[in-house]
Amino acid sequence: MATSNDIDLTPPENTLDRQSIRYLHENFSRIKLLLDVLTDGAGVNGTFTTTDGKTVTVVNGIITEIV
Repeated sequence: MATSNDIDLTPPENTLDRQSIRYLHENFSRIKLLLDVLTDGAGVNGTFTTTDGKTVTVVNGIITEIV
């Protein structure tokens, strides 16, 4: 699984104007935050029952089944 450290936020020099670089940097920063959250869930496994009686299965922090 990719981690936030796999994202390079350094734009190539002289390829984009400053506003485009800022826009890309802000969006990649948001993606990095999302990956941090997903990475934190890695290794979390188990099941739980919701208040309406459904069983939810979690594998590596990702919901894989709702029955």
